[in-house]
Amino acid sequence: MSLVSVAGAKKERTLLSVGVTSTLLGLAFSVGGASAISRSLTLAGLVVLILGLHRFGRSGPDAPHQRGRKQTAGRRKVRGPKPSDD
Repeated sequence: MSLVSVAGAKKERTLLSVGVTSTLLGLAFSVGGASAISRSLTLAGLVVLILGLHRFGRSGPDAPHQRGRKQTAGRRKVRGPKPSDD
C-alpha cells in the first residue's frame, strides 16, 4: 500500500466522520425545535456523507496483507495419494 493511498483513505474517513456527525447533530437540533439550523446542518451533513462514501468507494480495494509468506490466489494445494509408477 502506498503512502498516497493511506493519506487518501484518511481524508475519506474524515469526510465520513464529519458527515455522520453533522447529520446526527442536525437531527438532534430538529428535536429541540431549531428548524433553520437543523435543516441546514442535516442537509450539509448528508451531502458531505454522500461525497465521502463516493470518494471512499472510488479509492479501490485495499492491498492484500503480506505476512512473511507468499500468498496464493486463494487456493490451497490438496495433498492426495502419490501416483504409482506402474
